[in-house]
Amino acid sequence: MLFELSDMMSNAENPERIILDRHQMKNGLYVRIDREGNIKDNLIVNKETSTIGNTYWWFRDRDYYSSLLEMNKPVDTKKKIHSNNIYTIFIKCQNLPEVGEDKQLNYNQLEEIFDGYYNRLNREYDKKEKEILEIANIEVINVDDLKLCKNIMLKAIRKTIQFIKNLDKSSGFTAKNDYVKLFIESDINEDEDIKNYIKESNRYIDLKIFNCNDYNKTVKGKIYGLSNENMVLNNKKPYLELKSTKFKVPFKISLEQAIKNHKIIQWIENARDENGKIISNFNLNWDNDLSSKPDDNCDVGICFETIKTKTGCQIIENDFIPRNIKNLNKYFEYKNYLDYDKDEMTGCKERYVLEGYVDRFFFKNQMKIVYYNDEYKPKGLNTYCSNAMTIMKIPMKNYFRLGIEDSLNSVIDKITLGIIESSLNDENVTKYSIACKENLRLNLLRYFEIGGKKNMGDILTKVMEDVKTKVKAKEFIPIGSDDEFYYCIGQLTYYLCSLSEAKSKNQNMYNSIIKAQSSKKIKDILKHLYKVYNYKIGNSNLKFNNLFSMIMGYEPTKKSNVDMIICGLTTNNVIYTKKEEE
Repeated sequence: MLFELSDMMSNAENPERIILDRHQMKNGLYVRIDREGNIKDNLIVNKETSTIGNTYWWFRDRDYYSSLLEMNKPVDTKKKIHSNNIYTIFIKCQNLPEVGEDKQLNYNQLEEIFDGYYNRLNREYDKKEKEILEIANIEVINVDDLKLCKNIMLKAIRKTIQFIKNLDKSSGFTAKNDYVKLFIESDINEDEDIKNYIKESNRYIDLKIFNCNDYNKTVKGKIYGLSNENMVLNNKKPYLELKSTKFKVPFKISLEQAIKNHKIIQWIENARDENGKIISNFNLNWDNDLSSKPDDNCDVGICFETIKTKTGCQIIENDFIPRNIKNLNKYFEYKNYLDYDKDEMTGCKERYVLEGYVDRFFFKNQMKIVYYNDEYKPKGLNTYCSNAMTIMKIPMKNYFRLGIEDSLNSVIDKITLGIIESSLNDENVTKYSIACKENLRLNLLRYFEIGGKKNMGDILTKVMEDVKTKVKAKEFIPIGSDDEFYYCIGQLTYYLCSLSEAKSKNQNMYNSIIKAQSSKKIKDILKHLYKVYNYKIGNSNLKFNNLFSMIMGYEPTKKSNVDMIICGLTTNNVIYTKKEEE
């Protein structure tokens, strides 16, 4: 995955700028130091800090080149200083004399740490390190420049401490958790200055970019080693090695590729949406050069999920989108089977539109989150719907994101019906919300050509017209099919339940009908409801009398058709139909 992403970044006009523009600076005081050790400029970084302006960009670029790969790869063995080169000192304010708190050092201790830091930068390199520096064509560190920078920093840190002591409480700087970061102006010319930072950064990066240098091998003038990204292997954990093979590590990559992979991880770690929220789910077209944001509706490309760990960012799941799947193989024709005046769906040709319908009406817009986040806890869904998300996750992801055409066929019928049935138990569920779900279900059954049910919507249309005719007829006309019978059950149930004077009415009132296993049980329930509410029904109510008689006079041959009952419950009720509408 990292290799594919690095290839995508290589297509960018300025890959380095893509990384720099996304670099996230940590909260703290940033100080620009001249060659005399004086404070030339400063910037306090917090969540309120503007990320636009020359001052911010000056510090941001140098902060990026001066940062450690990770805390397990420090220059300072005591891990007090968190920078990587001679021009910078990154230290927590809590460690500083006078202004620090529980972990503060005195000035002698601080000087010892500075000595240790600069001595490590000028240490004697081992054989493998010398080989890296030679092949990477990295110059030997300038000892005179190192000594000069050390003396500048010793002066500057004292002045910075005094500066901190004089800071107003409203500055936004907090001594307990914030960094103090000192940057020496290596050259008055800014272009030369940044080149110096890059040169020193490269010395640190090249030596530390591999997981460890023990496994390095030189082949045809190139160094290959163990990747540090999404890999755990060190001397303290010997059994992480491959003990049963001739090779001890799974694979090796070149120094150049290791650097590219690291930059990709940085890009992922620093990706933010328009609200500044961290992005963990990525969908990228193959032609994306990583300069643009992830696109949920991408065509051919890559989709992957990341998590943050103590050691950094890890890619935990990924898929390749093998072909252009933006559009459905055939047009999704939408029909308003339940004949609602208000309808929020239309036909579509794009996969993401149909995906949005399914996610919205069945899962309250949470399925797309669950695709790449197993830890997500659904909100506002009943137990059945939450469990259904687990079942539907892979089929939906495969169909809508990867274009695997048959993935939904085996689950769409049972799951959508189960969701609708379970929704009848939800508090405050509306007739309209159930109708939307049923309408979408009927359209999906037709679209995916679910055997035995793909024409259910068209059957419903005819049943609705036939029932409307029979109910208003002056002479009794019997029910002509099981589908018609169960639709009438839904119509009569809704009418009788609507007569209830209970303050709180919901669709749960229909559950006994939905769950009834036989037509006899259904009729018994309807007779009971009639006895309860018959005082509200006039003897001359032709529509009611016809509908009731039609149901009681018919004996179905098939088991209960829940879909038709739900359609009867949610469509316009024939008994309430106004004369002018007939």
